[in-house]
Amino acid sequence: MRILYLCRRYYWDHKMSRGARFHAPKAVSRQPGIDMRFSGEGWPNWDAGQSCTENFARWGWRPDWIWAYKPEDHIGVAQSLPRKVVTYNEAWWPDNRALAEVRAMRADLVICHHENDLHQFPGFDAVHIPHGAEADVFYTPTDCIRPTDCLVSGVISDEIYPVRGRLKQLVEQGKLSGTIRKHPGYRLQGEDKCEHQAREYARELGTAKIALCCTSRYKYALAKLFEAAMAGCAVASDMPDDSVFGDSLGRHIIQIDDQWTDSQIVECLQSYLDDPDGLQQRAVAGQAVALQHYTMDRYAEKFISALKHAEEKTGLAGNLAG
Repeated sequence: MRILYLCRRYYWDHKMSRGARFHAPKAVSRQPGIDMRFSGEGWPNWDAGQSCTENFARWGWRPDWIWAYKPEDHIGVAQSLPRKVVTYNEAWWPDNRALAEVRAMRADLVICHHENDLHQFPGFDAVHIPHGAEADVFYTPTDCIRPTDCLVSGVISDEIYPVRGRLKQLVEQGKLSGTIRKHPGYRLQGEDKCEHQAREYARELGTAKIALCCTSRYKYALAKLFEAAMAGCAVASDMPDDSVFGDSLGRHIIQIDDQWTDSQIVECLQSYLDDPDGLQQRAVAGQAVALQHYTMDRYAEKFISALKHAEEKTGLAGNLAG
């Protein structure tokens, strides 16, 4: 199977968040039977003044699938012959913006990383593949020394991440023992710095007994949940509206109810900190689930399977590439 990951080089080099947009395509590219290229505006092998079809003709290579990140950045995505797939970390955007994007690019397949976004794409083949975490980056043994009781990380926004905001305040007020990791910003100065911050984040997770997470106002199974479990933390969070998560990693998190008072949240978390053996068991169980189901290689296997299934449903598998 031939796949083109179509993405402006600017995003590849500067977008801080690496998992779904960059670690995932790399994982797909290393799967057997996959011939994958990375290109788009700003890459040396791409002519931004030409359409997708013209670029393919110049290469003498045409993909079976275009995996597009921000397809509107490139000429002629919708008109090109290969099938198109787009992945969404979140699709809550107002005015049906995600649906409009999918229609404009004439997507053959939509992959949602959050189960409760599937309804955003009526009339399209939309499937759910949960987030993964790159084990090479995030894996830390659960039995390593962890001097930090609780770690809060990510953007602080009471509107978008209300539970995270409350947890941050509890740490700041000294009601919970912990550390707050400052958000590095959404754009960094180069691919190396982006990858370095990912590893620094993973290293800091590896020092924490409990990762204080949340699901946002949209009740998403966010990537941080899987990354923290991979790093060997016990994960504390409210529960997402996601049956797959609930039946797997969700069985092993420390569940926080967003309707609880601050005192109830502190009491719950402190009870786990006061029981190191029980806390360790929870971290071990969560990490085992992450390693079995939520590595980037597992994500890649699910992604390729979804593409093959989409081909089979229309009986055109293998007939697109010239």
